[in-house]
Amino acid sequence: MSSESASETSRLPTVPEIEAATERLSMSDAYDQVFRVGERFAVKSGYGVPLIEGETMKFLEEHQVPVPKVHAAFEDPDSKKTYIIMDHVPGDTLESLLPFLDPSEKTIICKLIEDAMSKLRSIPSPGYFGMLNRQPYLDGVFWTEDNNPKISGPFTNQEDLNLAIIERMS
Repeated sequence: MSSESASETSRLPTVPEIEAATERLSMSDAYDQVFRVGERFAVKSGYGVPLIEGETMKFLEEHQVPVPKVHAAFEDPDSKKTYIIMDHVPGDTLESLLPFLDPSEKTIICKLIEDAMSKLRSIPSPGYFGMLNRQPYLDGVFWTEDNNPKISGPFTNQEDLNLAIIERMS
């Protein structure tokens, strides 16, 4: 039986509670960290965690794409650190289980992934290439310090997206 009361499992954790968490769910060398906080929550935090990540997870959940339920996403005004509070999904990683699965179990997992990808692909196009709500890309090739729209987008068509990649790589 859990040592947490019902009110503790429904109340969102505070920043001090998150910072005191010790059960790391992410790789120890990851720039952004994910910790289990209490029985119910996992919290992703870091200085490079964009708030749009939490918004995107909520958007995906609305479209029945399987993602952990996001309860809050915020930047701490004192530390400027971002926190995404979500449901903890218990279990082992696929990476750790894969060597021990038989072919029928692997087939089931492939079907689950296929179903998730089908749901993802069924989301109607927003009519542009970019992040949620016409925001510029913040990731990898497209990231610029000043969110230069020529490289970071959003882009109105595939050709502009391709030109941005070429521009960034040159």
